[in-house]
Amino acid sequence: MKTVVLLCFLIVTVASNTGMAQEWRDTLNHARELYKKGNYKEALKYYKSADRLAPNDVDLSEEKGQSAYRAGKYKEAEEAFRTAASKQTDTKRKASAYHNVGNSRMKLKDYGGAEESFKEALRLDPKNEKARQQLAEAKRLKKQEEEQEKKKQQENNENDP
Repeated sequence: MKTVVLLCFLIVTVASNTGMAQEWRDTLNHARELYKKGNYKEALKYYKSADRLAPNDVDLSEEKGQSAYRAGKYKEAEEAFRTAASKQTDTKRKASAYHNVGNSRMKLKDYGGAEESFKEALRLDPKNEKARQQLAEAKRLKKQEEEQEKKKQQENNENDP
């Protein structure tokens, strides 16, 4: 009797795990289809769902980041790309993830943070010319922002009696 109960338990367990495995794969495939069609906001929802359902050894952070970025959700994109960078073991792919963190920060107008991300991308991949160009742009915009802030402060000081 114990053997029959154990056997039934194993069958139910395997069947439910197989169903869950199929569910996250179906959700992931749907997310990818939506992404290909340009429906990035909807794709992001499905990527998040697939990520929750996926096994622990599956990392969807890069795909989530791409969807979030294209959907205009730059903070979510930054977080996803940061996760991708932390999990990545391949140096070029890690550099690419940091480059994407930098791009997300540029969209958030966090030029100092973008600068640091592009520097990290270049430390990992010194030949990454796009990261080098983006680093120069981040530095330029950061300096421009600092100059505007300084000018604004001077105007405020002049207006104070």
